[in-house]
Amino acid sequence: MIVAIHQPNYLPYLGFFHKIALADLFVLYDTAQFSKNEFQNRNRIKTPRGPLWLTVPVRSPAFQAIRNVEISGNRWKSLHWRTIQSNYARSSFFGSYSRDLQNLYSKDWRQLSLANEALIRFIAAAFGHAPTIRRASELGAIENLSASAKLAEIVRRSGGDAYLSGRGASRYLEPDEFGEVKLLVQEFHHPEYPQLWGPFVPDLSALDFLLNVGDKSRGVIESLGQARPWNR
Repeated sequence: MIVAIHQPNYLPYLGFFHKIALADLFVLYDTAQFSKNEFQNRNRIKTPRGPLWLTVPVRSPAFQAIRNVEISGNRWKSLHWRTIQSNYARSSFFGSYSRDLQNLYSKDWRQLSLANEALIRFIAAAFGHAPTIRRASELGAIENLSASAKLAEIVRRSGGDAYLSGRGASRYLEPDEFGEVKLLVQEFHHPEYPQLWGPFVPDLSALDFLLNVGDKSRGVIESLGQARPWNR
């Protein structure tokens, strides 16, 4: 069983959902240390003035796990929803998903990881995927191990025998730490697709792809690359 592991990011980019499509099990790494103003609490959408960051305000004591990060206040929800609405109301498929999105932004989210998980599940389902998703925090404490050994242990505790990493993994993974766990690498080729507001901009939130491409995206995600054996 192929297991992919990733921090629960906010409105992740398309490669995140491609990784979900390649894996048999996707583990949200909510026990990883939170890094403020990275993709865990923000991402970009497209506007007439170019890409715009949507940032979830958080209370962020140092060195805490993502699962413990609390959202600061509620004003961000209406701000983000109005910003999405005003910039995507003309997109081809906004009407298909606007009600469900508005409902998600109306909920009383307190924990960042839970809000992110709900949005991840919504977008994955809209892409036609019904992934098996677990949280790392459900697998018990994993301490006093290197970063690579922790990932390998998450795979084992999940019942998997292969770990699917992202393309940038060669910078930090230690293959020897994985033992019998096979290492795979995600090959992802970002597609160019119709967008509003001028020339194409890659690596935005996958919400941009969904609202512009809609149900035509079903089956497309899997075609954007494959899992290949690790070869450092």
